Amino acid sequence: MPVSWIDGFWDIIFPPSCLLCQLRLSADEKQQSTPFCERCASRVSPVGWFCLRCKSAGEKGLPCSCYVSRHGLQRLFSLAWYEGEWRKLLHRFKYYSQPQLATPLGRHLAAKLQQDSRWPSADFVSSIPLHPQRYKERGYNQSYLLARRVSSEMKISYAPLLQRVRSTVSQTSLSRRERFANMHGAFAISAKYEKFNFKGSSILLIDDIYTTGSTLQEAARVLVGAGAREVNGAVMGLQRMR
Repeated sequence: MPVSWIDGFWDIIFPPSCLLCQLRLSADEKQQSTPFCERCASRVSPVGWFCLRCKSAGEKGLPCSCYVSRHGLQRLFSLAWYEGEWRKLLHRFKYYSQPQLATPLGRHLAAKLQQDSRWPSADFVSSIPLHPQRYKERGYNQSYLLARRVSSEMKISYAPLLQRVRSTVSQTSLSRRERFANMHGAFAISAKYEKFNFKGSSILLIDDIYTTGSTLQEAARVLVGAGAREVNGAVMGLQRMR
C-alpha cells in the first residue's frame, strides 16, 4: 500500500513497532500490513464481516442472505473482537490520551477493507462526531482520527456529514434498551452539508467500538433519512453478542 513521503520519513526516524508488546517489527512483518509482531498477532481474534441480523462473523457464509433494513446500517466490518489485549489497546487509544494510535490502527483497518474484494466501494468516508463538551474533555475525537486515516489510505473523500446536536450520558453502564434511547436524536446532518445531495451515495461510517450498535445505527438512520443509498460501518472492535 503506498504511503506518503512523510509517513516513510517517520518510519525511518521511529521504526514501526508492535502495538501490543512494543518490539520493533521485522521487515517481513511490516510487509504484511499488520501492526503486530508474529507472536502478538495470535493474541488478537479477527472478525471481518459481521451480519447484523443472524450474527454470523468471519469468512464462512458471509456475506449472508439475511435481509437488513434499508433505514439503518447495511453492513458491518470489524478488525477484531473487543476483548483481551485488543480491548486494552483500544482503551488506551480512547481514554488514555494516545491519539497517535489512530495512524497504525487506521492503516490496518483500511488494509483489511481493501483486501476484501466483496466489501462495497464508498463515495465518502465519515465518522461519529463528539459533543463539543466531550471533545473538550478528551481533547480529540478518536472516530474522526481513524476515519481520516482510512480515507487517506483508501483514497476516498472524507466528509464530516454529521454533527452532535444533543449531549448524551456515558453508555458504559446502560442496558441495550437504554443505549438506544440515549442515542435517539443525538445526531443531525452538519450545517455545511444540509443542502448536500446524498441521493445514490454510499457512505463508509467509521467508529472505534461496536457494542450494541446504538451509536452507528442512529447515525446511519440520519444519513439514510438525508438521502444516502446505503451506509456501511467499519470499527476496530466488536463486542461479542449473547
